Amino acid sequence: MSEKSFTLIELLVVIAIIAILAAMLLPSLNTARSYARQSDCINRQKQLCLAASMYADNNNDFLALCFNDTNPKLEYKYWKGLLSDYSNYKILDGSNDNINLSRMPCPAYPDDPNVQIGWNAYLGYFGSTGVAIYGRYHKLSEIVNPSAHTYSLDSVAFKYIHYGYVFDNRKNSNGWHATFPHKNRTVGGFMDGHVEAIDENEFNDRKNYMIMKLTEKQ
Repeated sequence: MSEKSFTLIELLVVIAIIAILAAMLLPSLNTARSYARQSDCINRQKQLCLAASMYADNNNDFLALCFNDTNPKLEYKYWKGLLSDYSNYKILDGSNDNINLSRMPCPAYPDDPNVQIGWNAYLGYFGSTGVAIYGRYHKLSEIVNPSAHTYSLDSVAFKYIHYGYVFDNRKNSNGWHATFPHKNRTVGGFMDGHVEAIDENEFNDRKNYMIMKLTEKQ
């Protein structure tokens, strides 16, 4: 009894079926991968919210500043340094401890230095003279609606890539603004501790109150 081998036509049919099945499965796999990255980003920002809450508990209810150039220690000029004692996040990247701070990349673009999690500049951004350029010192208890205001957002940078600031949804002189890497959504960590993914249209409707008007009623 001779073995029956595949004919060329049968082999092509099998290859075609496999290609069709792969084409059907790939979009689902890509969607699952995208949601996994979004979940990872949500988890990272949830940890930041927790660190920010612990920082406030230990600092007379004051929230972590975005940036304070008057602080003599490099690592404590930036929000990442202020929160480092309340998380396992590595602050200095080791390449040049006098200049560079570690990035906090968005999981959707782990290898892109221009996309990372940023901190709300209106929580206080102070220049070298001690004058507030954006925002001011805030206490958590004075935030009118913590569930509506963000600590952190997915951000894009065009310079100062290690620092992680968020100003608004427009490019500004420092090049920082919110970005939407999760299927046209940005992930934001809010001052009541919850984290959510916000689509671009909703963000544009909410951004001024969400980022800037921290002590005003909506």
